Amino acid sequence: MEYDTRATARSAHPFDRATPRVELGSGLGSYAATWLEWGVPRLTLSEADPGRLDALRTRFDGDQRV
Repeated sequence: MEYDTRATARSAHPFDRATPRVELGSGLGSYAATWLEWGVPRLTLSEADPGRLDALRTRFDGDQRV
């Protein structure tokens, strides 16, 4: 069974898109990327794993919303 990131992101999608959000344990940023695509104006991401944190920094480098 393939994991559907978009379906899970939909279940946690903020209803008020004008409010900045915080994601704890952002992993590689799959949900964050989906939420940004859907119009969330600003996200604060966090990740305890140093390798994943580096991946987040690389993925969202230059994106002023993150």
